[in-house]
Amino acid sequence: MKNHSFIQVKNYFSKTYHLLEVINMDSLYSNTFETHFSKETFQFIIGTLCASNSLYEIKNPFYCIPKQTKYGLIESSEQQIEQYFLGHLQVQGIYSGYRLFSKYNLTTQISKSIQIYSNLVPDKGFQYKNIIVKKFPFKITEDNYRLLELLEIIKLHRSIENLSNYRFHEYIDRCITSKNILDSDPKILNSTFYSAKLIEEFKSLLHNRHI
Repeated sequence: MKNHSFIQVKNYFSKTYHLLEVINMDSLYSNTFETHFSKETFQFIIGTLCASNSLYEIKNPFYCIPKQTKYGLIESSEQQIEQYFLGHLQVQGIYSGYRLFSKYNLTTQISKSIQIYSNLVPDKGFQYKNIIVKKFPFKITEDNYRLLELLEIIKLHRSIENLSNYRFHEYIDRCITSKNILDSDPKILNSTFYSAKLIEEFKSLLHNRHI
């Protein structure tokens, strides 16, 4: 039984995933293999594939199929892991911290730490090398991610070094004059995830711009 399951899983990997592509084994098991065999059998197979260098454990439950070279194994890069949590075909995450401010050219300061909020991370979060991923209490979507970015920037801007005040206010003006952003997901502004102080500052920015 285990031998048949092993071949089934190994063939699935080779047909479904590219080298170095990030794989969430918990999601894979629940969505694909749960009706075929037990979680213990699946974990045994994953362990066996790792032992033979057919899989590489980034940090459980995230794995990849490593690239094998004469110099040794190459696993998923930080950039590939980062992109996985942000999403490929659709938005699954947003930056926080300095990466978010750099995205909109609001600071020249660079940080090695890569902070992300993502739909694809377990509730307990994920940390690997310089990447720190957390989960919002609501789903990040194509419609609401700009509002979430805006709230993060308002929340963090006083702690960011070398912040360009001109570009910061230009960014705020651009965002809050966009109805698509402000009306994207009303329940976010009522969430207890954000402090009353932050929401008050957000409303003050709207008021000052007569919105």
